[in-house]
Amino acid sequence: GAALIAGYRVEMVGAGERQRPLISGADRILSCTEEEVVFVLRSRRLSLKGGGLSCLTYEGGVAEVSGDVSFIALEKRGVEK
Repeated sequence: GAALIAGYRVEMVGAGERQRPLISGADRILSCTEEEVVFVLRSRRLSLKGGGLSCLTYEGGVAEVSGDVSFIALEKRGVEK
């Protein structure tokens, strides 16, 4: 399923246990570790937390993340410019 958040989209793509998040509308990647991938979406931060995470692709504001995502959060504050 997909969730629209203020014009941004977070969608799960793939089948079964190979599903992975596809993020549309990302301005940039703020950080990327095996435990957390953080994107800047204008004045917001989108955090994906889990294990074995990596950003497979990022082009034109669209990013695909692999790994075991256990938590997704959207924050309005704390964005580093």
